[in-house]
Amino acid sequence: MDFWASMTVIAKHWRVFTAAILLTAVATVGILKKVHPAYEGKSTVLLVPPKISTTTTNPQAFQNPYLGFGNLNTVAAILAADQTNPATQAQLVKEGVSGSFTSNPDPNGNIPEVQITVTGATEDATRTSINILTNWVGQRLTQEQVKAGAPPETWITTSVISPPFVSADNKSRFRVAAAVGGIGVGLSVASAFAAESLSRRSPNRRTGRRERDDRLEVPAQFTRPSGEVGPAVDAQQAGTGQENQGTRLVNEVNPGLRNVQRRD
Repeated sequence: MDFWASMTVIAKHWRVFTAAILLTAVATVGILKKVHPAYEGKSTVLLVPPKISTTTTNPQAFQNPYLGFGNLNTVAAILAADQTNPATQAQLVKEGVSGSFTSNPDPNGNIPEVQITVTGATEDATRTSINILTNWVGQRLTQEQVKAGAPPETWITTSVISPPFVSADNKSRFRVAAAVGGIGVGLSVASAFAAESLSRRSPNRRTGRRERDDRLEVPAQFTRPSGEVGPAVDAQQAGTGQENQGTRLVNEVNPGLRNVQRRD
């Protein structure tokens, strides 16, 4: 069936199609109201080198082992990996982090930074989580340098270059609504074709019923109106006429009996 034929069927059964489309619209709006958006929080923490010279000729540089990697990109990668390991995640959950989060260094390796992304169910919970994770980077870096015995003047510090912010992510809601709407439109078209199939089948059923009734109808020559009295004849003619009429009736109703009578 081509496009225009399909449009003709839909136009013919526009009431059925319109009702199905309205139900689809109601279901889509209901989904949008019940499915809440996900919230996403992001921040970026930059690692700042100390003010002293970090060249290998400066003996103070050797007092901070984190300056021995040559650049701070390695330190950023270490902090990102530490923040996402299971032990640290369990501790962060106790501190109030909820939802899921990722922590990654600069993918191009050009800037010593830690990029944090949090996904939460509510705006408040997401904001709390992104703030905790952002502060954790500077706190953990300071703790590790203290453990290493590095002098404060050699410490690597942090700076939040992208403050924590939270935004609503409606992609999941729109995907669900689009799926419901697509299914509803498909069912609406199918309902129009179903109505067309039923409308074509109903006349055929009525025609078949009339044909069966016609086949079961008794021919008029074998019936006599109620109260009608035939002409008076003598007994012999009446008997002969009744016999002949019975024979004709049997022969017309069941032609196979004629062959039996001929063999007899």
